[in-house]
Amino acid sequence: MLIFFWLFVLRRTDSIFEVYMILAIIAVICRTVFVRKKESVAASWSDRIYSALFSFMICAANYRIFSVGGVKGVLFALIAFVGGYICARYIIAWCRTFASRFMFKKYEYEMRPRTVFLLVFGAIAVINLLILFVCCYPGVLTADSVNQLSQLDTGAFTNHHPFLHTMTIGVFYKLGYLLFNDHYAAIATYSVFQILAMAAIFAYAVMTVYQLKVNRKITIAMAIFFAIAPYHICYSFSIWKDVLFGGGVLLFVVACYRYFMAIGSKRMSFVLAILGAFLLCLFRSNGLFVFLVLLAIFWVVFRKKYLKLGIAFSVVAVFAVVMNFSALPAFGVKKANTVEAYSIPLQQIARVIYDERELSAEQYEKLSRIMDVEEVKKVYLNFISDPVKIAVINGGGMEYMNEHIVDYAKLWAEIGMRHPVEYAKAHIDETRGYWGGGYYWWVWLLQNDLDPSERYNNSLPQKAFNGYLDLFYAFKPLRAMMGIGLFTWISLLVIYVAHKKKNRHVLFLTLPLVGIIGTLFIATPVFAEFRYSYALFCCLPFLVVALFVKQTKRRA
Repeated sequence: MLIFFWLFVLRRTDSIFEVYMILAIIAVICRTVFVRKKESVAASWSDRIYSALFSFMICAANYRIFSVGGVKGVLFALIAFVGGYICARYIIAWCRTFASRFMFKKYEYEMRPRTVFLLVFGAIAVINLLILFVCCYPGVLTADSVNQLSQLDTGAFTNHHPFLHTMTIGVFYKLGYLLFNDHYAAIATYSVFQILAMAAIFAYAVMTVYQLKVNRKITIAMAIFFAIAPYHICYSFSIWKDVLFGGGVLLFVVACYRYFMAIGSKRMSFVLAILGAFLLCLFRSNGLFVFLVLLAIFWVVFRKKYLKLGIAFSVVAVFAVVMNFSALPAFGVKKANTVEAYSIPLQQIARVIYDERELSAEQYEKLSRIMDVEEVKKVYLNFISDPVKIAVINGGGMEYMNEHIVDYAKLWAEIGMRHPVEYAKAHIDETRGYWGGGYYWWVWLLQNDLDPSERYNNSLPQKAFNGYLDLFYAFKPLRAMMGIGLFTWISLLVIYVAHKKKNRHVLFLTLPLVGIIGTLFIATPVFAEFRYSYALFCCLPFLVVALFVKQTKRRA
């Protein structure tokens, strides 16, 4: 009944309600299992903490539902918290009681792993190449990639987009232009490279699952997921840094796991783990910070057990730090505006202004030096920081704030102590898409700034492809596949079960995903940008399978 009332309260949510429906159904099934097996549902302290955290995240993300005021709002909030807690408690108790005991049965297969790799690689590559050339030629250029092509054209580079990714685009663009003497073909050359690279990484993950000798259906299901999930298809030819970054995280995770478990060639696993570490460090700005924390944890957890790998990762970290903070400026790469890092603090101050909360004359005067306070009140949007950032940049406030960063840090803290509720609301609204279930926000793009005559806008294949993509919005259960928050919860659950199973390897390899979401909790310009969390959708299927495989080293 509590779970039912939990759903009843959440029916007014602005997120994807089907995510909560699925969780409720799973919770009821878990409870049924406990009743039939006559197992105890006694909760440990870790169970209670996880359950409370889960329920709190949902209540916080839906705080508007409880803002009706009076007794009704308090009652709704209480029902939502208790119902969410009960829902999570049954799921987590099931994981502790049954999932922690579960292991996949071993099967013997005759097909060579290399053959599996080639089959999966070929299938994914052919599907995506066909869609590229029939529906989306020469690939999807976003505002980011147009800016990167402009940098290549002018030679005036900034690190607003990862320099290494910009140069990678440049290598294949120049190769394509040299071969075909055509701007569109040059762009398509990079698109083909990215399709092949991602197909190879996905095939590498599927081949590893095959070598773990689990049920063949699981291997096939994972291959199908990587081949037909709409975001994997669309991202394969979308020229974004986030695509190869997500692929790099998966490569890092799979190669490290193979190295830990001694699957296949240890030397090859070592090399690919280093390559994955480079992509993790250098293809998104937050990746370097995630990797530095991960490296510290690596040395604490494994110490000298994987000494060569630890030394290699340390070298990668030093190289990435030097590259980002010393080498690039020395080569004339200009440091980009740091306004993205200020997204959440600016949103919090803007929320205080928007809600017309009291500011002292001194605070108002200091804010007026970096922004038009009255303009901010008009343009503020709670789910994206761009309007406020543009107001600050256009007023020349960014430079002034950087020069007086200590003073403005104090001002931010001072206003926050006076208006903590507005700060909390602003932070929730700016980040909830990453931890509060799924939200109706765009996931992929198919348009770009190129001449439409070069596209196949009215072709039958493109209409069919668009119809396929529309299914994931029209058919409600499929919407859950695009819920960032749901995948964040699964990541936390994988860590929980890995801890219960004492599986240090899977626990460690899940930390990069939690780290990526953690950096978005600190600084994100958009509340639910799917591509920022794309690594979760690449890695979690593999990690969930690896979680239930017996930890024995093997050669295959």
